[in-house]
Amino acid sequence: MRRSRILVASLLAGVPTLFLLPASAPAAAAGPVHTLVVTGAGVDSYPAFDPAVERYAVTTTAATGGTLTVLATSSDPAGVVRVDGRVAPGGAATVTGLSGGDEVSVFIEDSAGVERHSLVYLPAGFPELAASGSGTGLAPGVVGLTLNTIVDSSPRFVTTVDRNGVPTHVRVAPDAYDLKDQPDGSITYSEPTTSPGRTGQAVVVLDPQWHVVRRLETDDLVNTDLHDSVLEPDGTSWLMAYEPRGANEVDSVIQHLDANGQELFGWSSDGLQGESVAPVPATGPWDYAHMNSMQVLPDGDVVASFRHLSAVLRIATVAHDGYQPGDIVWRLGGRDSDFDFVDDPEGGPCAQHTASLLPNGHVLVFDDGSDAGLSKPLCVDPADPGGPPATRQHSRVAEFALDPAQGTASLVWSYAPTGYYSWFMGSARRLTNGDTLVGWAADTKALAEEVDAGGDLLWQLRLADPKPAPPPISYRASLMQERDAEPPVVDQVSLADGASYAVGQAATVDFGCTDRGGSSLEACGGDLRPGGRLDTSTPGTRTLHLTATDGAGNTTTVTRRYTVTAAYQPGWTDNRVHAALHGKPVLSRLTLVNDGTYADSFVLSGDRGNKALAVRYELSHHDVTRQVLRGTLRTELLQPGQRLVLRVVVARTGRARVGDHRTFTVRARSVADPSRSTATKVVARAR
Repeated sequence: MRRSRILVASLLAGVPTLFLLPASAPAAAAGPVHTLVVTGAGVDSYPAFDPAVERYAVTTTAATGGTLTVLATSSDPAGVVRVDGRVAPGGAATVTGLSGGDEVSVFIEDSAGVERHSLVYLPAGFPELAASGSGTGLAPGVVGLTLNTIVDSSPRFVTTVDRNGVPTHVRVAPDAYDLKDQPDGSITYSEPTTSPGRTGQAVVVLDPQWHVVRRLETDDLVNTDLHDSVLEPDGTSWLMAYEPRGANEVDSVIQHLDANGQELFGWSSDGLQGESVAPVPATGPWDYAHMNSMQVLPDGDVVASFRHLSAVLRIATVAHDGYQPGDIVWRLGGRDSDFDFVDDPEGGPCAQHTASLLPNGHVLVFDDGSDAGLSKPLCVDPADPGGPPATRQHSRVAEFALDPAQGTASLVWSYAPTGYYSWFMGSARRLTNGDTLVGWAADTKALAEEVDAGGDLLWQLRLADPKPAPPPISYRASLMQERDAEPPVVDQVSLADGASYAVGQAATVDFGCTDRGGSSLEACGGDLRPGGRLDTSTPGTRTLHLTATDGAGNTTTVTRRYTVTAAYQPGWTDNRVHAALHGKPVLSRLTLVNDGTYADSFVLSGDRGNKALAVRYELSHHDVTRQVLRGTLRTELLQPGQRLVLRVVVARTGRARVGDHRTFTVRARSVADPSRSTATKVVARAR
């Protein structure tokens, strides 16, 4: 987004103001004290200002109109504030033309060095988030969320946030689910299909700059489902569908597609109706299985979670160990579980989401539970698996160790904070550092949490109070790669390419630097910084490099070429000198002056004498006649306005008669520009 020029502005009375100040007075410190304030119509911001925090989110309304005013200060009287690279007199500047995801860069430069901050302008309606926890020892990366109120038409947001809840990327979507990194390196989320005759969603594929590359949908089916997808490095993809079969039932379908979107493998839940714990509705089709996650294993098997079976299934997609493609290798939980649950007071999963087989062979699930309300009872009673389903009004993350030979599943780890209940959606992912990232979805006490192997809460992200009504929730929380592939921008350059300046002309160059993508602007300058003075000290053609760099090392350079011109012109103070010779030689002083605008040397030449009048040329009391006559005398370098005197001595020869005369023309030619020359004359007459 191209922004308008930054305007110096005072803070206007009546404009809502957010002071990004510490919650309590800071302890006395030896270094300068800084403040940062952002104002605008309907703005708010988080987190509270801390000099050690680089990035801040600015929430907005429709009234904000893309305009923010920034005021930053330093207690150092010599401190300088720069906003988007430009010096902000008094530390204040107004930035206009902002849109969602744009960042306003603030540099506070003083005796302590350079303190950098970024203010991320968020789309109207993006909620304020609040983070807590030490922040130490967390898994590296950003957290992907799809903020969605579900129940109304409020804006939906696809975003990755840092551990302070400040977005690094943000998109507005018509609906949004399942944001994550894919095995092929792309980023995906799901939004409603726009394909005629189809239902459900499409998988939106983004490149590292969050540009839409393509949309994926199932092959020769009506539906593509939002819950999960897998994009493989070989170009194939795994998609899900809630495909209607007749008017009364909905099958859960898995498709493996080639790079052209043609089906390589397909599987349907048809035949599992007898295992469902979901009641047949009075009207409408029966979603008896409701698949909500799938994981593709190295051997090709798929581990899939089925909410309305309260079971996790491992499904063969290629023949192995006596199983044929499409066979169910095992069921974990549900009415027909292949495992008995050992030491699990809950008796196995209930309406679970995000099932995954861990590298150690254990199965991790976000175990929702269910109630008798909107979700209906979905928990299988271990004492009567075929009987009426039961309720369980709390949620947990559960890890089971499987022993297929003994047919047992042992609960080896769980995280079940008191009072937490997400009756639908939710997620749990084991991270590379051994922690677990939990997404709480329908339980709005938290959006996401990271807990360690001991079950201790390390970090929590939630909606700030007061929460919006209705509160947005996220289908899942995904740990994603922290990437900034968006190069910064150098724009609004005041210097036109090919501009021309006179030597010594005072000229400054204005430009701005902006960035987005999560790593913040690191530097704005290059050959000079915004507002810097252009070098016009010497003539010639010059190249100027203006460079912006962000924290990820992305660099953008704009090149401008300009010319510094000088006027070269020798001058004589007199155009004509008359000399009368009565017997003695006559001395004439010719004053040469540099009438140009730049230092120059001059080549002097002059006429010879004749049979009646002889001539001698002297410069600095040295006889330079021979050089002048040859036209090879080169003066010293003269600055503009500087002068020197050429002495012209004319004498009568023995053959002179009264009335004899001679005109001696003396010329000066510029060395820098030989086309520039001038002449003067000494007219001598014998008396």
